Amino acid sequence: MRLLRTALLASVVTGLSTFALGASAFADEPAQAEAPHPHAQLPEVHPAGTVARYIVGPAGHVRGFMLRDGTVVYTGRGGDKMAADVAIGQTVRVDGHSSPSAPNVVIRAKVFGPHGEVAEPGGGGRGNWKALDPEQRKERRAERQEKRKEEMAKLPAASLDGTVQTVVMGRRGKPRALILSNGGNVVLERSLTHALGGATLKVGDVVHASGKGGTYKNGASIEASELTLADGTHFAGKPL
Repeated sequence: MRLLRTALLASVVTGLSTFALGASAFADEPAQAEAPHPHAQLPEVHPAGTVARYIVGPAGHVRGFMLRDGTVVYTGRGGDKMAADVAIGQTVRVDGHSSPSAPNVVIRAKVFGPHGEVAEPGGGGRGNWKALDPEQRKERRAERQEKRKEEMAKLPAASLDGTVQTVVMGRRGKPRALILSNGGNVVLERSLTHALGGATLKVGDVVHASGKGGTYKNGASIEASELTLADGTHFAGKPL
C-alpha cells in the first residue's frame, strides 16, 4: 500500500537540523526506551508558539508535535488526547527540559493549551518506572516489547515516499526516524538502522521506505524495514 503524499500543513517549518530525540516519540514504544537517565539534570525550557503539525507513530498514536518555529516537543502517552483537544494552528505553552543534544527539542514536557488548560500532563510514567527494581523493569520491558510486536503484526504492509525534513537521532547517535516534509514519519526498525552502517541520512534526501503502518488523521507513519535513496542505494533490515 502506498500512502498518500499529502502535506499536513503548507507552512510547516523546513530545513531543520538533525536533532536527538527518543525514537519512542514515533515508534509507539514506552517513554523509557530512549529517554535520558532519569536522574539527569537537564535544563528547563519554556517555549510557546503555534502548533504546526502533530507527529505520529506507525500505529497512529500521537507522540509529539512541532511548533511553527521548528521546536519539537515530545508528548509521551498523552499525545492522542492533546491532538483531540488542541487543533493545529492553536497556541500552546510548554514547561519541559531541553534534549541533551539539541536545544530545539523538548522532552519531559507539560503542555498548556490555548486557554491555559493542561493539554498534556507530562511525566510519561517515569514516577512508576523509578519505583520498580531492576528485575521488575526487565519484566515490564519484556511485556511491552511483546505487546508492541503483537500490535505491529496487525498493521498492513505500507510504503512512504518523501523528502527528509529532519533526521531523528537515537541515544547512541544512530538515525532512528525521519520526519518528511510532506507530513509523513518513518521509524527505522533497529535492524535497518544497523544495515545503514556508516551511511549518512540528511535533510533534503528523497527516500522510499517500506514496512508497516498507515495513514491516520494526524499524518502518515510507518516502521520501515527497507529504505531506498534517490540514487538507488538500498538498505534492508529484518522483515517485519
